[in-house]
Amino acid sequence: MDTITQLRARIAEAQAQLATLRDAPPSHAEIMAPFNAHVKRETDDLKRRTAARLVNEPHLALQVRATPSGFVDLAPVLGMLLGPQALTKAFAAALAASDIEDAPKAADRAAMVERITAELDVLERDEETEICRLEATGRVIARRPNVRPEVVLAMPEESAK
Repeated sequence: MDTITQLRARIAEAQAQLATLRDAPPSHAEIMAPFNAHVKRETDDLKRRTAARLVNEPHLALQVRATPSGFVDLAPVLGMLLGPQALTKAFAAALAASDIEDAPKAADRAAMVERITAELDVLERDEETEICRLEATGRVIARRPNVRPEVVLAMPEESAK
């Protein structure tokens, strides 16, 4: 396998990795974080309201507020009955058992994208250098249709000789 073919295979692999990372869903931890915060916040609020109702209006202690759209948020009720940790643990287990793959966290994805982008830059510069070297020997090498113009225009000086 010649150098251009090897470089292009590595470039295609890096581009595929970047696309996968950029299209990746949030990690399970990132999905669960707002839910966990909601359960804790609403459970704490319901505990305060229930305690006040028990003192002032015991007959209203089990009433649960509905949202303006008419829905009842069961998170505070279940959080109060089961404990917020048990409720969020059950939902985390359901998420883990689902077909939604866990992805790297956003910070890890960003670092991976940065590393692969830097590697891709080097690969593409190496490819252009090799193309220029081969063209200098009289060979005609077609450039990839998705080559970045800035890579071609920033041809290293030593390859132009």
